[in-house]
Amino acid sequence: MRICPAVSAVLASLALGACAPQSGYQQPSSIQQLETQQKQLVDQMTALTIDPLNAFLREEPVDCKSANLTKAKSSSMIGASVVNPTKHGFDVVVTSGVTVLRVADGAKSRRCKDVARELYEFVVSTYIGSGYSGLRDRARIGLDDLRAMP
Repeated sequence: MRICPAVSAVLASLALGACAPQSGYQQPSSIQQLETQQKQLVDQMTALTIDPLNAFLREEPVDCKSANLTKAKSSSMIGASVVNPTKHGFDVVVTSGVTVLRVADGAKSRRCKDVARELYEFVVSTYIGSGYSGLRDRARIGLDDLRAMP
């Protein structure tokens, strides 16, 4: 899977920038700065997914092989694969899962069933554990909706 430079930069920053030193006392302002930086990076990562998704949703005619849909799909899956609750926090992981679901829902709304199915199945297989049951439930509902579509 090819990663665009903007996604690579944000992922690298998220992976490295969220690492606080494990030893020594951290000033509260330093912790707050790290949390602010991490939130900004998550917002950037989300925008790198949602902006092309929104562009895809405006495209006419619908093309399920659209570059915008492909970029949104790849960005969401890569972002979800990089974050983890220990390093980035539970909320960040859930946000990445919600972003994947937004792309899946957008693909489904434009009848791009294969893309939507792949993303819903990705959520079901990636977000394991009781804390992520809401994400999996929402993905299963999306899969049920796809099966019901003509």
